[in-house]
Amino acid sequence: MRAFKIEIDVKGLFFNKIMPGPKDPIEYKKWKKRQSEDAVNRYIKYPNLKKQVSEKMKGKKRSPFSKKHRENLSEALKGKPKSKDHKEKIKKARMGTKLSKITKVKQSETHKGEKNPNWQGGISDILYPDDWTDILRESIRQRDGYICQMCGIHQDELNGFYKKIDIHHIDYNKDNLNPKNLISLCRGCHLKTNYNREYWINYFKGRV
Repeated sequence: MRAFKIEIDVKGLFFNKIMPGPKDPIEYKKWKKRQSEDAVNRYIKYPNLKKQVSEKMKGKKRSPFSKKHRENLSEALKGKPKSKDHKEKIKKARMGTKLSKITKVKQSETHKGEKNPNWQGGISDILYPDDWTDILRESIRQRDGYICQMCGIHQDELNGFYKKIDIHHIDYNKDNLNPKNLISLCRGCHLKTNYNREYWINYFKGRV
């Protein structure tokens, strides 16, 4: 049986309780859900409970999670969408926080190469052919009226660093420079096409 140590403060009383959990994965999920619901009900029943627990824990350092526990947390949160409020709280909490060089390197390493969800087997390293020229790209922009073919923004309306409309290869083949395979997209829309490539290939078919 799994066991978890839970600290509860009810009406100013602070005590520890050992809560055993079932070994069966399905039963364990049900058990965890019940525990979560019970915790919510406790906070509803005792409005000051959260504040009392917070006061009691002030100045106390939580012991660091084990490597196994961190892996379990990471696995449990994978693919779990965050609400708008949750994202806003994270944004505010990180505002003004400067990352150390070590942290920046670690973050870079975790998203490099095959670890990146957009990894396509290293095709970004493939060079463009000699005929991929400024003249060709400008001709496609001119053909499309300097307008993004997804969102409809005009090149003159672009803000920020990228002042020109990008040219996207519909079939993602850099060697295919047929004008029917090229389409004008703003940088924001162009970045969207890095995900779910099959969808975007079908989306742009027949649009040129």
